Amino acid sequence: MSKLETKRANFKNAVDRLREAVVEFQQEGASDVVRDGLIQRFEFTYELSWKTTKAYLDEFEMLLEKL
Repeated sequence: MSKLETKRANFKNAVDRLREAVVEFQQEGASDVVRDGLIQRFEFTYELSWKTTKAYLDEFEMLLEKL
């Protein structure tokens, strides 16, 4: 598995877990614990999105250099 594929898989898992947190927040209401968990998962997913994008751009740049 390449670096990009690994980062993409990690990002997909983070998005799935964020969706779970959103559903729980909508069902449970505005509990402080659930809200804090949702915020933390959002921050984690946001950070992974940047890392995944960077890995994609790095790989794309390598492909362009080979042309």
